[in-house]
Amino acid sequence: MKKKQAQPKVSRISHRFFKGIPAKYEKLIQANARVITLPRGENVFENGRPANSFFLILKGKVHLLAEEQDIRFDPEAKLGVLQELGPGEVVGWSWVIKPYRWRFFAAAHTDVRMLIVDGVALRKAMAKDHLFAYEIYKRLVPVMNDRLIASRQRLQMFGAKPYLTAEGA
Repeated sequence: MKKKQAQPKVSRISHRFFKGIPAKYEKLIQANARVITLPRGENVFENGRPANSFFLILKGKVHLLAEEQDIRFDPEAKLGVLQELGPGEVVGWSWVIKPYRWRFFAAAHTDVRMLIVDGVALRKAMAKDHLFAYEIYKRLVPVMNDRLIASRQRLQMFGAKPYLTAEGA
């Protein structure tokens, strides 16, 4: 991913990811973050590449994409939209789970302004401070659940059995 118009590290950016997080952890995250802008069509990340960061969308929309063989999309297309993400949403959780590789593709659907957070620095901090790790995981688990639901809904479009709840019961 080429970072367009990278800006210096931030002192304070508002995003719902930080809602309710203790101030010391918000400061730690923001000390390891910077604002970037990407033009429409620019890749945010690519499947299989190292995942060492995550993104908090401030403005614009990002498409989470899957390869045609992963989820049956239009046979003419190589990638299909799994989910459209907008302001206030998190892009990327693979940075926190080994082997730290992206599991999908993401691309700017519009011009996008995001906070890019250094996941390597956060993993180190999480290993030292388990309360910090808890704060991160309790924010990322719902993101993982949303991705699972989106994947299941997409599969359902191609003949999979419907599910009744987010847990699949």
